[in-house]
Amino acid sequence: MTALSMYPSLAKRSLAIAILLILAGPVRGEVVASLGLADAIECTESSYATALGNVRELLQTGDIDSAREQLDAMSATISDAPHPSVHVCRLLIESGDVSTGRRMLESLPLVESLDYEVSYAFTSLAVIERRWFDGLVLVERTQSLAIPDRWSSRYQSIVHADLAYLKGVCCEGRNDWEAAANAYRNVLQTFAESKLAIAGSARAEFHLRHIEASFAQFKRLCEVEPTALPPEVQIAQLYDAMGDAAQTERWFRQSLATASQDSSATSQRAAAQLAFARWLIWNNRPDEVRSVMSETPVPVELEAERAYLAALVARMERRFDVAQRILSKLHRQTPADLLVGNQLALVLIECDDEASRARSLQIAETNVRNHPQLSETWSTLGWIQYRLGDSSKATESLAVAARSGVVSRDTAYFISQLQAQINPVNKNESLKQAITQAKGPFFYSQ
Repeated sequence: MTALSMYPSLAKRSLAIAILLILAGPVRGEVVASLGLADAIECTESSYATALGNVRELLQTGDIDSAREQLDAMSATISDAPHPSVHVCRLLIESGDVSTGRRMLESLPLVESLDYEVSYAFTSLAVIERRWFDGLVLVERTQSLAIPDRWSSRYQSIVHADLAYLKGVCCEGRNDWEAAANAYRNVLQTFAESKLAIAGSARAEFHLRHIEASFAQFKRLCEVEPTALPPEVQIAQLYDAMGDAAQTERWFRQSLATASQDSSATSQRAAAQLAFARWLIWNNRPDEVRSVMSETPVPVELEAERAYLAALVARMERRFDVAQRILSKLHRQTPADLLVGNQLALVLIECDDEASRARSLQIAETNVRNHPQLSETWSTLGWIQYRLGDSSKATESLAVAARSGVVSRDTAYFISQLQAQINPVNKNESLKQAITQAKGPFFYSQ
C-alpha cells in the first residue's frame, strides 16, 4: 500500500481540483496544478474527515473564526494535520477564495515554527496562479528548510513528493521538459501510482520526443485511472496543441483501431470516438463525424457528451430543428450548463416563432448574469440582440465581448454583420481575416 492509498479522499480531491483548473484554463492541454497532493491531509480516522467537512462548511459561510477554532482542536490530536493558521489559509484557497487565503498567509508572523508550512503554502499558491519562476524559487526555498518533526515519516514523504510534483509543474510552465521529466520521476520513485505525476511524466516525455515512453506512461495512467482517455487520444491531443494536424488525425484514427480490437473496451472505444468527433467539429469537418460516432450505445456518463456533439453537427448543417430538440433536452437535464445553454440560445434565435426567439434572449441574458467575465456569453447576447433588431444593445454587448483583445471567429462574424447593417460601405478587413483564418468551428456560411 502506498502512502497516497492511505488517504483516498486526498488523492480524489487533488485530482478534482486539477480537473477543474484544467477546464477553466484558456488553452486546451495547458498544464495546471492542484493545491498539492499533501494538502489538508484527511487521516483514516472518520472523525477527522467529518470535522474537516464541518470546517469547510463554516468557511463557505464566512465564519473563519469558528473554522479556525475547530482546526485548533483537530491539530491537538492529529500530528499530521497542518498548523491551524496555515491550514485555514489553504482551505480558503482550495474553496476558491484565493484573495482572502493569500492575505491571511501574508499576515502570518515570521516565526521559525511556521516557516516551512508557510513557504510550502506559498509554493502551492504560486503554481495555482501560474507564476512558474516564483514557484521554482519557492520549491527550492521550502526544500532547504527543516520539515516539521511532529509529522510522521509517511506524511513527510508525501510532502517531499508533492514539492517534486510542484517543481515539475513549474518546469512544464517554463517549457523545461527535461527538468519536468526528472521532477516527475522523483515523485514516481516514491508514489508509483500518483496519477498527476504519471500524466505529467507522459507530457514531458512527449515534448522530449520520446513518443514510446510517453505512450507507455499514458497507458500506465489508464491502468491506475480507468476513466482516463486512451493513450492514443492523449497523444493526439498533444499533437493538436502543437498544431500538427496530420499526426493528430493519425493518432485519433489509431485510437479507434485499437479500441475496435477489444470488444470489452466499450467505454474506451466511446471515449476515443467522441474525442475524435470533437476534433473534427473543431476543424469544421461535420460531414465526417457520423462515420466516427457510432450509433451503438455508449456508457451512461458519455451519453450527454455524444448528444451535445450531435447537436453541434446539426447546427453546423443548419438542421436547427434537430439541434433544438437535442439541446432542449440537455438543457432541461442540466439547466446550469453554460455550453448547452449558449448553444440552445443560438439555435432558438434561428426559429420563426416569437416564443422561441424570446426564450433565446432570456437564456442569453441569464448566461451573462451568471458568467459576466466570459466574452462568449456577451458575444451570444449581442448576436441575439442584433437578430431581434436591437442594434444599440447589440453594439454594447459585442463591445464587451471584444474587450479581451482576442476576438473569436463567431464574435468577429457577429460584429461584421452589425457593422454591415450600420454602414454597408465600410469593409473591416481585420474582421474578415478573423472570420476566415481563426481556429475553431464556424457555424455561419459566408
